Amino acid sequence: ILLNAGDILSNQVNNEILILGGGLTGLSAGYVLTKAGLNVKVFESDATVGGLSKTILKGGFRFDLGGHRFFTQNEKINKFVIDLMNGELLSVNRTSKIFMQNKFFDYPLKPFNAMFGLGVATTLKIVTDYGAEKIKRFTKEDDDISLEDWVISNFGRTMFNLYFKEYSEKVWGVECNKISKEWVAQRIKGLSLWVAIKNAFFKFSGQKVGTLVDKFLYPPMGIGQISDKLKEGIEKGNSVFT
Repeated sequence: ILLNAGDILSNQVNNEILILGGGLTGLSAGYVLTKAGLNVKVFESDATVGGLSKTILKGGFRFDLGGHRFFTQNEKINKFVIDLMNGELLSVNRTSKIFMQNKFFDYPLKPFNAMFGLGVATTLKIVTDYGAEKIKRFTKEDDDISLEDWVISNFGRTMFNLYFKEYSEKVWGVECNKISKEWVAQRIKGLSLWVAIKNAFFKFSGQKVGTLVDKFLYPPMGIGQISDKLKEGIEKGNSVFT
């Protein structure tokens, strides 16, 4: 069987499972299949496993390749990772800030920090634009196509111009009107300006919305520890080639 990003092809010749890619998806598949007693080979084109979720060792320091934290509402996945790490995970209080208009803003939002940082006039314009978008949705069908459409629908035009446009185009290198709405909807699923405001004022802690969580689990030696543990598990009977 050849497993590549979720596509499975049957190979009856040697009854082996070949997994192309040693990121978290490939390693997780290889780990579970190894535990099930099947013959697995994982192939990774890089020198180390982990894909976009790896920790790089340089000059005696560890650097995560991008910002990562582990959080899930799926109890089965949660138990899988906790058991895999054998008690090594740390519970971390999240501290995140957005640098915008030469000021730092707390994220998740804190009401007075956001209001006085942006100024009352800008804050009112953000809320007014959002309200106008919500009213507009009652009078016409949802015709969102792009990231730009989706953000304006859920946050208003002012918030899109102020924050999302520059940030998104800087990160992805593509204009917002050329990125599909499904991409952003999945990455910040369940979030809107109203949800962010409710969380800021009433502090329901955003446990239903992944991007608002204020605590997360994290391996003490970097996010790449999860990939390393998966690799170790596969190699108890099978092979990982880098």
